[in-house]
Amino acid sequence: VVFPKPKKVNSWFSKVVLGEKVWLSKFKSEPQLDLAAILNILTAVFFIPSLYFAYINEFWPTLYCATLMFVFKLWFTDRVALQYAEEK
Repeated sequence: VVFPKPKKVNSWFSKVVLGEKVWLSKFKSEPQLDLAAILNILTAVFFIPSLYFAYINEFWPTLYCATLMFVFKLWFTDRVALQYAEEK
């Protein structure tokens, strides 16, 4: 809503944004536990401990949880970009 529609959808990031919109609209109409939903859950699972470990100033556990959180989020973005490319 903030940004206009992209003029080109050749870039990976444009595919991620549009793919996430498609995935979210499908998920709202018919919730299902697909790989993208599982990856979102895993991202949230590692986000909470990373905040806690950062709060108590534990470097290595914070780094471990934050790294896993970013890996799962990047995997999610890759999945929705691939789903968008397949449906297009």
